[in-house]
Amino acid sequence: NSYVEMASGNKLNVTASKVKLQIAAKAKNTSIRLNKKNMKAAVKISGSISAIQINKKADLKVSGKPKKELKIKNSAADSKINIDTATNVQVILNKKANVLIGKSVKGATIILAAGSTATITNYSKKEVSVRQSNGNIIKDKAGQKRTVSNKTSSDSTKKGKDNVVPVKAWKVSFETKGGTQVPAQTVEIGKKVVEPVEPSWDGFTFKG
Repeated sequence: NSYVEMASGNKLNVTASKVKLQIAAKAKNTSIRLNKKNMKAAVKISGSISAIQINKKADLKVSGKPKKELKIKNSAADSKINIDTATNVQVILNKKANVLIGKSVKGATIILAAGSTATITNYSKKEVSVRQSNGNIIKDKAGQKRTVSNKTSSDSTKKGKDNVVPVKAWKVSFETKGGTQVPAQTVEIGKKVVEPVEPSWDGFTFKG
């Protein structure tokens, strides 16, 4: 039941096993990092946050009405991400995860890094775009449940070929100068590189 007021751009590191967070309407660009394995986190957002980053396996539920595009980054295997409401949401998966898109979500994009897999259930009324690391884009219609990796996908609601659109793309790699490895990205020509999960290095702090 605590109220914490943070400066714009600050990072909130959460290490509790179970937590409920409410992001106030006046909040601006605070990022949330989930750093406790097997934690359960419920985040209700009224303001704007820069990102929710899952560093340890977690069960995350997001609700509320974020003021800007919501970005969720997952770097922990087998996390569960349940997005109840959002106007625009971007989910970046560096590890295997289950993603549930709620019926009130209006616009969602899921980006798969090399080696990641997503089981996606789309309850929204909008298509969900799934971007594979090889540059392919898969469109998930409302009511579909699908497991998507970088090479293959299986559809539990319809038979036949996936709606895959081949695109021209660049491969972008990252040099961390001795820090932890950052997975390469395949970026469609004309699109922007997605901000990756921050690298780490013992004894150093990542400055951006």
